[in-house]
Amino acid sequence: MTAARRIMVLTLASLAVAAVLPFVGMEVLPFGVALDPGGDSVASVIFWQIRLPRVVAALLAGAGLAVGGAAFQAMFRNPLATPYTLGVASGAAFGVSLVTRLGVSAVVFGVALDSVAGLSGALVAVTVVWVLYRLRPATSTMVLLLAGVAMSFFFSSLILFLQYTAALGDSYRIVRWLMGGL
Repeated sequence: MTAARRIMVLTLASLAVAAVLPFVGMEVLPFGVALDPGGDSVASVIFWQIRLPRVVAALLAGAGLAVGGAAFQAMFRNPLATPYTLGVASGAAFGVSLVTRLGVSAVVFGVALDSVAGLSGALVAVTVVWVLYRLRPATSTMVLLLAGVAMSFFFSSLILFLQYTAALGDSYRIVRWLMGGL
């Protein structure tokens, strides 16, 4: 099977799954609810205001993560490269864990503080690895990858420390965020 055909099959499969998922949940919704976008029934509200936006958000998030992963793989010319490679994911997780551990909850310019903390943690991780690379520009991408893996382990250990020192509720929220969800 050619690469183009594989991509077409995977695209069609993901669209088929995205078309079926809004109907599946704790209670299976009838397919007729899709034809009633302005309906007042409970099933219509669940479909149009809860499940469909959630499926679309998941599809867009998955596509964004796939593009990010492909960018890492192209940048390092390594099919095993991921956002964990440079410590980006661990840095972001540390930022959110720190905000959760401190018990800070706010909205900054319409964005939740945990999202801002995640972005900040990811930027710190990338900045540290970039500075290390700039100090010795003749280093290979393998050294850059190893520095990123070291950053990943460093941030992971800080997350474990935050969990260890956190109250039970905060530790639960940290683990819940790290596990992910929509």
